[in-house]
Amino acid sequence: MISEVRSNSLSLNRNRGNEMERWLAKRVGVSRTGHLGSADVMTERTVYEAKERLHLPDWIKRAVAQAERNRTDKDQMEVAVLHQHGRPHEEDLVVLRFTEFLAWHGEKVE
Repeated sequence: MISEVRSNSLSLNRNRGNEMERWLAKRVGVSRTGHLGSADVMTERTVYEAKERLHLPDWIKRAVAQAERNRTDKDQMEVAVLHQHGRPHEEDLVVLRFTEFLAWHGEKVE
């Protein structure tokens, strides 16, 4: 019974992930490349790894919202830089809204 529930859950997660990959590929104007172990979506300039979760951590959403509130010029990009204590800063993650990324990166926007 437990393995059946786990199997159904994995199947639902995989389906949700596949839907996300298809949406992403359409948004950037390419075909989905996602196969287990390879890039989900790839353009000439960008390799996308698509992840979907039921909930994203509130502290990350608040960090992005804070950057948006603090913007003083419409030509500024709003980003949150995430750092793990004790790790090199070169490994920090930059988080921004997808539409902001596309506007700056120049990929197709529908």
